Amino acid sequence: MSNSSCKPASTPPRRLLFVLPNRFASRNILTSDIPAILSETADRALTFVSLFPDDEQRVLSFNKKNLVWRHLAAPEKASHLPFFVGLKYAAMNMVYGLVHLLLLKKAGHNALFYRFHRLHNLFIHWWWVARKKDSAATLDGEVQKKLIDPALAWPFPNSRAFFPLLQRLRFWQWASNPRVEAFFEKNRFDLVVFNFVQTSPIFPYIIAAKRRGVKTVGIVGSWDNPTTKGPLYPCQRYIVQNRYMADMLKKYHDIDENMVTIVGWPQMDIYKKPGIIEGREQFLSAMGLAPGCRLLVFGASTKRFGGHEPSVLRYILRQMEAGVYGPEIAMVIRAHPGDHNWQERLAEFQGLDQVIVEPPNYTDRVHLTNLLCHADLVMSTAGTICLDAVAFDTCAISIAFDGEARLTPSEGAAIFYQSEHYSSVIKTGGTRLVESFADLDQAIINYLSDPQQDADKRKALRALHLEPFDGKAGERLVHTILGGSYPHG
Repeated sequence: MSNSSCKPASTPPRRLLFVLPNRFASRNILTSDIPAILSETADRALTFVSLFPDDEQRVLSFNKKNLVWRHLAAPEKASHLPFFVGLKYAAMNMVYGLVHLLLLKKAGHNALFYRFHRLHNLFIHWWWVARKKDSAATLDGEVQKKLIDPALAWPFPNSRAFFPLLQRLRFWQWASNPRVEAFFEKNRFDLVVFNFVQTSPIFPYIIAAKRRGVKTVGIVGSWDNPTTKGPLYPCQRYIVQNRYMADMLKKYHDIDENMVTIVGWPQMDIYKKPGIIEGREQFLSAMGLAPGCRLLVFGASTKRFGGHEPSVLRYILRQMEAGVYGPEIAMVIRAHPGDHNWQERLAEFQGLDQVIVEPPNYTDRVHLTNLLCHADLVMSTAGTICLDAVAFDTCAISIAFDGEARLTPSEGAAIFYQSEHYSSVIKTGGTRLVESFADLDQAIINYLSDPQQDADKRKALRALHLEPFDGKAGERLVHTILGGSYPHG
């Protein structure tokens, strides 16, 4: 398993395709230095496909003629396929669909998702089962309900031998998408890079690349993905952010360690970039806060995970007003980037003295960097923002109780720390787990009085989840893409 280097390829790929199936994938790649580094060679062409038209402006902002954006759902007109080629693909796709229909879609994305988590007895499986028992109404939408239907695992729900057969059937090359096939026929890519390589929108691109023998790299998009997003889609090489993820690929996905490269977190490269960090007084003043105040940052969750958060926030603000945490305390409440209900959930906190509510934002990387750097402590419920805080050696608190909210056990904050990825964080001690209001008060008071508390534990957390952390993760990712060896498979 490689941390930084691979054997040089004899012919570096010249025509690259990046498949970005969600907002986080777009943010992580298009707000990093990766496109600029890859486009330095004039004869190298890069194409990015995503679901968001505003990504085209981000691609154009690099001001490189060899960078192109296309819409993921319709990258090319199907009519651009030669008639008989299109007819062949249509016939093959019909056979593929008929076989899967006869199998009652037991090799579909949802079925493999359910079966994978059930077979490995992973947290995400039994948590959803518990939520369904508590109250089906609390599940978010029909998709979530379908993902936990026990019928998905029929037949042989506990067979580890049957699962790989279903996986192979899922990626049978008789599947096709006419628009994607026309896109590949026209462009003749040398390499396809998939970010968030466990998501269904990338499926037709995986099949099109596989059919043509195009080299593939899968970026495992986030540190929780190996244990929460189902089986990996087949690629010839995988890129992960940290040692923990590499271990999970081997343990749960049977991925050969020689196929995995650890590069660090490209989205954290900005934390090491010269000139990004402003002076503390300047930053706080620009936010309308007193330059000498002590800053608490609350990283809010989405509605699904954060039913307890308004109650906890009310308590913290009452304690601030009463002077329990000392003088000159300010609070920034940062809405989760994916929270569409943030105004409703956080409305009562807007406009309060010494409180700033920041709306969801995927791309404010410079502001977030300064916020985490200058914060005195960061709080969240099993949030990645705590890892971002620890990157700056900023004290972090993990909230594991429901405040005054009345939630079912499967909805409560404590249950999320039983997940594989977050339990590994808690074991390092790098974030302080609080299980009551009294714990919360003590943690805030202790960290504000002595920010060096738990510094050795934060170092251990960085070693497991953030290293290598030197501002060069994007460079390593590019080096892996261009110089990596790609075994057949």
